[in-house]
Amino acid sequence: SEDLAAVRVLPAEEPGGGGSRWGYIDRKGGIVIPPQFEKVGEFSEGLAVVWRDGKAGFLDRTGRVTIDPQYAHADAFREGFARVRLSDGQWTHVDVNGKVKTPKGYNDLDGFSEGLAAVKTTHTTKWGYIDYEGQIRISPAFEKAFRFKEDRARVLVGNYPHGKYGIIDKE
Repeated sequence: SEDLAAVRVLPAEEPGGGGSRWGYIDRKGGIVIPPQFEKVGEFSEGLAVVWRDGKAGFLDRTGRVTIDPQYAHADAFREGFARVRLSDGQWTHVDVNGKVKTPKGYNDLDGFSEGLAAVKTTHTTKWGYIDYEGQIRISPAFEKAFRFKEDRARVLVGNYPHGKYGIIDKE
């Protein structure tokens, strides 16, 4: 992924033990980012999710932490945004600078695809879609909503898994 691969180093036998650590190597096997993280993700859009002290953050290909580990969960960047779960359990999107781009108030949300992200608000059990600015573009009306692909998305109406699946467009 972007010419770097995650590598796990097991601890040497030492008093008190210690856990394994993750870092990154290049195509020749040289260590580029020394193993220092509990977990790591693949690079996407120049950044990778890394875990330190049980919290997720992001680093760039040089090993510089660009967004401090502070999230309960984080996914890879898609279309300039990453899906993160805050310590209060709510979900939002952050940009590559760590700026929150999606207003709080989502029990769940997906990553962006074709400019829209599926979201489930705290005041409804239904899914809808927001744009990059966090504005609702398709009102919450679905039991489940999936990512857009070629201007269409699959949605579920009715109780899972026995409801009816359909296809919607962005209008």
